[in-house]
Amino acid sequence: MILVVFGLIYLVLQSIALITAWSRTSSATEDFILLNKSELYADIRTLVTIGLAIASGILLFRRKKLGWVFGIPVLLLFIIILAGILYTANAVGESGTALIIGGSIECLLLVAFMFLLSRPAIEYLQVKRGHVIGAIVLSAVLLGMYFW
Repeated sequence: MILVVFGLIYLVLQSIALITAWSRTSSATEDFILLNKSELYADIRTLVTIGLAIASGILLFRRKKLGWVFGIPVLLLFIIILAGILYTANAVGESGTALIIGGSIECLLLVAFMFLLSRPAIEYLQVKRGHVIGAIVLSAVLLGMYFW
C-alpha cells in the first residue's frame, strides 16, 4: 500500500510540475512544434516510475508475484533519490523539521524494502529465481534511466 501512496503523491507532484512548466517541454511556432528531448525523456521516465509504483502496490495488495518484481526496483529508486536529497540538504546546512520528516520517510521506505526481501514475504508470494532476476534487471533499467 505504501507504494500506491508514494506513486500517487509522485503523480500529483509531477502533474503540478507539468502544468506549471509546460513551456519547458515544448514550444510551438506557426509551422513547427519543438520538443525538448531531455525534458520529454525526464517526463517519460517519471511517468514510468509512477506507473510501476502504483501497479506494484496494487499487485502486492492482490498478492501477485509481479508486484514484488515491480516493488523492489521502485522502492530502491525512491530510497536512493531520497537519500541523495537528504544528503544534499544536510550538506547545505538545512536542519529541523524537513530533515526529520525526510528521515522518517526514508526509514519507512527501508522497512518496506527489507520486508519485501524477508524470507516470509518471499515464501508467501512464492518468488522464484526468475522473479529475482527480473527485479534485478528492472532495477538496473530504472537506475540507468535516472542516473546515466
